[in-house]
Amino acid sequence: MAAFCMAVLPLAFVPGNPNKDHCIAIGCCGLVFLFWRFVYIRLHIRSLLKTPMYLQEHTHSLSDSEFKIHGEYFSIAATWSQFVKWGESKTAICIFTSPTQFYLLPHRCFSDPNDLASLREHLKATTGAKLVERAGGFFLALFIAIAVYTAGISTLTVMLTKFGTRSMPSVIRVPSSFLN
Repeated sequence: MAAFCMAVLPLAFVPGNPNKDHCIAIGCCGLVFLFWRFVYIRLHIRSLLKTPMYLQEHTHSLSDSEFKIHGEYFSIAATWSQFVKWGESKTAICIFTSPTQFYLLPHRCFSDPNDLASLREHLKATTGAKLVERAGGFFLALFIAIAVYTAGISTLTVMLTKFGTRSMPSVIRVPSSFLN
């Protein structure tokens, strides 16, 4: 997403581009995406990892009826019916208690691959099929289409101007009586 947006930003600084404001707006969105991805998320994770829950060692217990996490200062137990969805990344399984709150089960905690497979089957049986994330689907496609359109029309305008097939509008208008 940031690559699409950042590619449009340099077009804002080319003379004769009538879509300069649109290019700047889309380029600024790209800067926000880059800030979010490489700065904000890292700072948020660092602050989260400094909380007592993550600083101490804790154990996970999984059974057919419930899910438990036990640490030195806390203990959490939940029946499988409390989880509304689940998802999996390359390194962990996330089980959600709400649309935004989840518990993380790293793959490295499972010594046997069969245990991980049986957990997947159990989650399918209790919460349904695995969650498939669609990063905003329609809005993401619409935004990319707008960014590509703006980049294309800006590039076309600049090319026409640079090669002399279109005259640039005059920025300074001088009255003809002043020239004599």
